[in-house]
Amino acid sequence: MKRKKKEYTKELKVKIIKEYKETKETLEELSKRYNVPPTTISGWVGRYRINEDDEIIRVLGDKRKKKEKIPPVLYKEYGLEKKKEMAKEELIDELGTLMMENQILKEILKKTEKEE
Repeated sequence: MKRKKKEYTKELKVKIIKEYKETKETLEELSKRYNVPPTTISGWVGRYRINEDDEIIRVLGDKRKKKEKIPPVLYKEYGLEKKKEMAKEELIDELGTLMMENQILKEILKKTEKEE
């Protein structure tokens, strides 16, 4: 049987995060006072920032919207739309080739730096 995840209000999160950042209180002290696990508070402190209007700004791990690592504009320019359709084996082969080329270029760069 699953345990129901406890929900905390925005106001409580703001209050606890601000107290943690503005005072010398530990996670354990805040945890006892507000009856919130210290790991939860730690997650809030790392994940959220509070602006001057006491609004929560999520800075890490936005679950609602997955961001692409490569801007869509570059897909066409670098021919990356084709890579999305490639099989896993082809991608692994290409990765191996690129890693080898990268290593060769690093060695050439080292040699030229020694000559200078």
